[in-house]
Amino acid sequence: VVLTSAEKSQLETHKQLYVYLRMINYVEKYYSYDKIDSNTYKSEINKLLEKYNRFTLVIPNFNLDNFIKQFNIPQE
Repeated sequence: VVLTSAEKSQLETHKQLYVYLRMINYVEKYYSYDKIDSNTYKSEINKLLEKYNRFTLVIPNFNLDNFIKQFNIPQE
């Protein structure tokens, strides 16, 4: 399969969004188990949300629920 540069870019964007969503889940889990303190939690979540928001802006009509379903992202 040969992908165009636009398709490669779209796949890369989706990959990054997937990674950020999973990382947010892990940070929340670690915080809920007292593995990280509140300052670390806030700092990491803010960084991840900033990156997540930046990527969602480049996807037309982005819908988080559809994205989660499309890529089978577990909701822990």
